[in-house]
Amino acid sequence: MNMLVSTAIAGTAVPAVAAEPIDPIFAAIEAHKAAAAGAEAVQRQYSDFENELADNERLQRDRRLKDETRRGQEIEAALKQAWHVEQCAAYDLLNVDPTTMAGVVALLAYSEEHDDANCGMGWPDDIHCEELKGNRTWRYFLINNLIEVLPKLCRGWGHRLSTSELLQARRFTLAGRLQNGPS
Repeated sequence: MNMLVSTAIAGTAVPAVAAEPIDPIFAAIEAHKAAAAGAEAVQRQYSDFENELADNERLQRDRRLKDETRRGQEIEAALKQAWHVEQCAAYDLLNVDPTTMAGVVALLAYSEEHDDANCGMGWPDDIHCEELKGNRTWRYFLINNLIEVLPKLCRGWGHRLSTSELLQARRFTLAGRLQNGPS
């Protein structure tokens, strides 16, 4: 479904130009990036708090001052919430089907980059599935979703990635790499 864009100049409509619809997977990737950054920020706050406690020889809970106990509980609650938000965003990546080949490439590239940035532990690894009578990894569900999506994108016209789709996907993943520094 293409959206039409038109502009009025001096009361006369300019012919509409078809614009490509935006693949919803890009927004889902950005949402996960934001959630992951939020979780990382709270984790840094917790690490700083632990370092402060260690410097004051109060790392053990029974040696903490009341204010330190309260702060620790608040940070732990914030960390638990941030991890929950990140995990929900990871699940959303499985629930949003890419609608373009560029979206598929961006999703695969981002999933690999996020996993590498987290020492191979960037995604949930114990997702329960009644239908499968057991647990599977996030990667398992990603692969299965793409097995369903790719034929729909390629059906009937032997699709190969166009130059513009490749550039869009690479710009998206390279922008992330440039923001996060070299891998």
